[in-house]
Amino acid sequence: MSKPINAAINGFGRIGRLMLLNLHRNGLGGSVYVNDPGMKKPKDGSKTRAEVAAHFLKYDTTHGTASESITVDSDEITISGGDTAIQDTVVQMSYEFEPEKAWKGKDVGYVYECSGQFLDRDKAQQHLDAGAKRVILSGPSPSADFKAVFGVNHDKFDPNEHLVVSNTSCTTNCLAPGVKVLRDFDFQGGGMATVHAYTADQNLQDAPHKDLRRARAAAENMIPTSTGGAKMIGEIFPDLKGKIDGMALRVPTVDVSGVFLTCLLGKKPSVDDLKKAFTDASKSEQLGRALGVNKEPLVSRDFIGARYGSVVDLSFIQQMGSTGMYNLFFWYDNEYSFVNQYRRLARHMMTKEK
Repeated sequence: MSKPINAAINGFGRIGRLMLLNLHRNGLGGSVYVNDPGMKKPKDGSKTRAEVAAHFLKYDTTHGTASESITVDSDEITISGGDTAIQDTVVQMSYEFEPEKAWKGKDVGYVYECSGQFLDRDKAQQHLDAGAKRVILSGPSPSADFKAVFGVNHDKFDPNEHLVVSNTSCTTNCLAPGVKVLRDFDFQGGGMATVHAYTADQNLQDAPHKDLRRARAAAENMIPTSTGGAKMIGEIFPDLKGKIDGMALRVPTVDVSGVFLTCLLGKKPSVDDLKKAFTDASKSEQLGRALGVNKEPLVSRDFIGARYGSVVDLSFIQQMGSTGMYNLFFWYDNEYSFVNQYRRLARHMMTKEK
């Protein structure tokens, strides 16, 4: 990578804002373009749209107040300081619905597509047509050129072929590192359930929604629903396609989720064998940043701000008698764990640029 590649973030919701801070804190900031047509200013005109964006960047109910200094000048936001940042990040805001208008006349490198509106490959092409070098999607996309989980298959990125890359989902980024370890024990298949914090696509009060379960009040119900996290494992490990599936249970917590996995292992390892394998993997060059281990009696709030894509809870590894059936549990911050994986994937891709 001969020089930094300018970042552009499309969509400035939960993931977009955390991604911007993550880029700043890890030296991938510099000049950043942010586009969000949904950004609204107060009716009384007391703040501009850029000031509203800066306010939500600074103050976050879940992750706390950002340590950085965040200032606004017209439609330009400057992020300075913080515990780990090595340079200021200067953000140019725009509010366009179309990528062609958002990126016109700008030196856009990588687009972090965080709006959820361009997950189809053909739609993502609009960013490329507007001048972007590559697009990395913050969600699962069956039509993307490459579906990636950092630490698992990121090394298969081909800069000549992969222009639109999917970072899959927070759940896949939790499940895939665990499955990678279990494959050493002849992983034959399984079923999973993610106990997932509610998200912005759910309703706070009962109201119409395309999913009648997600239509119900998110903070008052446990809501069973679908997840693509397990099926995407078949994209990461093609030989496992059709051998793992699952569901989600949305629960009344604001952040941090977990995956229960029941699986069949042909080699029938002992629980101690599995604990050692996960511990060794968490220290390895390949998986060390994507996978962590936990030995403490912790609860979900303890994992807010977790940087690993997945944290296996060693105390919940169970073997069913002397069979090859096992239960495991993995934690993940479905926001911050995900954006750390997102940023790691982007950094790896940049190292492959000519």
